[in-house]
Amino acid sequence: MGHGNMNILIFEWGSYNHNDILETFRKKGYGFTVVKHRFEDVNHDDEFVSRFDKQLDDGVYDFVYSTNFFPLVSECCNRKGVKYISWSYDAPLDVPDIERTLGLPCNYAFMYDREQVQGYRNKGFDNVFHLPLAVNTKRLDRIHLSTAERKKYAAQISFVGNLYDSQMMNIRSILDEFHQGYLDAVMKAQSKIYGYYLVDDVLTDELMSDINRTVYDKTMEYRKQNCNGRSNIEVESGHGNNSIENGLNDFVYYNKDNIETGVKSINTKTDLDVSAAKNHDAKEDESENANVLHISREALSYAMAAQITREERLLALKLLSGHYDVKLYSREKNDLLDKVTYMGTADYDKEMPKVFKSSDINLNMTLRCIRSGIPLRALDIMGAGGFLLSNYQQELAECFVDGEEAVMYESIEDMYAKASFYLANPDIRTEIARRGHDKVSRDYRYEDRIDEMLNAAFG
Repeated sequence: MGHGNMNILIFEWGSYNHNDILETFRKKGYGFTVVKHRFEDVNHDDEFVSRFDKQLDDGVYDFVYSTNFFPLVSECCNRKGVKYISWSYDAPLDVPDIERTLGLPCNYAFMYDREQVQGYRNKGFDNVFHLPLAVNTKRLDRIHLSTAERKKYAAQISFVGNLYDSQMMNIRSILDEFHQGYLDAVMKAQSKIYGYYLVDDVLTDELMSDINRTVYDKTMEYRKQNCNGRSNIEVESGHGNNSIENGLNDFVYYNKDNIETGVKSINTKTDLDVSAAKNHDAKEDESENANVLHISREALSYAMAAQITREERLLALKLLSGHYDVKLYSREKNDLLDKVTYMGTADYDKEMPKVFKSSDINLNMTLRCIRSGIPLRALDIMGAGGFLLSNYQQELAECFVDGEEAVMYESIEDMYAKASFYLANPDIRTEIARRGHDKVSRDYRYEDRIDEMLNAAFG
């Protein structure tokens, strides 16, 4: 359905796909104005609210668009009676207390993870919609590499992504032995399961109440012994970098069942040999300026997912690099990965496509709390014509033929076996990459996704 001449106010914060969104709006003949801002607190920013309200007053806009959902944008739009369309590529969103604003009548919130969307709809948020992500293959096809660039980015296996700074070990430090062991067991079980995130089902109201009671008791005990009546433990309701600050100890981010043990176990099964990993000492954090707060279910769930994902990524990269040329593009250089070639970060528009085009195998290891959706990285790999080796994701399995358009693994052992097979069979690998590229070029276009959003918002 056509939607005529649209005039759009775009809120931009540094999203990866901003240029692709603008290109699509231009192709459709839509006019737009871009307002750029970086939030320190997504729920409180008086300067931004004043500025954005004025922008809405001074112009006439059919709707406001942003990549990812922002509460303050929503509140501004709701006051002014303007539709707010958001399309999120992060899951879960780093928005504390998101449900406070998500249900506002101005909102049309699109998310790529179907299970997450269903969870919101079960709570009555009928303005939340499932919409898979997209990839601009025409832009990616225009990128060509020089001989020097192909040499620079060439690798048997590449991984582009964070290793995740999980806060789970800090959370463990303020729990009793029972809850430490219980959550460890849950994470161990989850690490062996792909396609179902059991953690959220385990974190019941009763368990969270018990955990927070333990946190309070241990905080009071620590306060009496070390802080002269003050606490230095802070737990916030969000996740990511702000979930836990100034904990009792800043532990290393992999637990006692460490990566070295995991690699040795897999190598024993596959008759491989990997050298020993280095040990790491914990560092103490003696900050004195925090208060005791409540650990939310969302914060704990994210911390557990990040911990599991971190260990999976370290284990996989450690194992593979013992036998193949592996390059890592990430903010973090980890001493455990002594045989991985660390490449620093890769610019999304300029470098990442060249990595995907030049690598024999591109890994996708999804953050575990992404329940079913296809992450942007997986589409970008296929869109660039790269070969995708991904963990099993329900929507990926539904939309792509495993072994023909992409390849999925269901364990670290399975990942290693499939990496070995496809490295030894370049013709098969090339054909799978071609089919994957053809699929996303046809079925994952930005033009079609924008039309779906506007049809939902305007009919």
